[in-house]
Amino acid sequence: MQGFSLLGWEYDMSKLPLMSVIIDNYNYGGFVRDAINSALDQTYPNVEVIVVDDGSTDNSREVISSFGNRVISVLKENGGQSSALNAGIARSSGEWIYLLDSDDLFYANKIKRISDLAAQYPMAGMIAHRSEERRVGKE
Repeated sequence: MQGFSLLGWEYDMSKLPLMSVIIDNYNYGGFVRDAINSALDQTYPNVEVIVVDDGSTDNSREVISSFGNRVISVLKENGGQSSALNAGIARSSGEWIYLLDSDDLFYANKIKRISDLAAQYPMAGMIAHRSEERRVGKE
């Protein structure tokens, strides 16, 4: 049994479903680091982060590789967002899949909250929620 304590809760990893976060990226080297960090910084402890680079020509691949084995990198030729998401889904092992665009962020408790809903409604095939837009800087 592999377990640990986080925020006063005891977790048994063998009983927590794996959750997959798929980040699709194309030429968003200036944003993808923050998206990856928001996926890695989840309060839910059993998460794999898959970053699919869809043939970027900027510094995106260097940013992605800087995370080492903390993320699963899928590097492919440009084929569009749908092909990038399909490549990420094919590589995922999680019970639930979370999609995150490379210029967006997850709140730290997002996966925990959604996984709690999934446990509450075990027949659900999809769980949707309202997003929140926040602008940074002057408008």
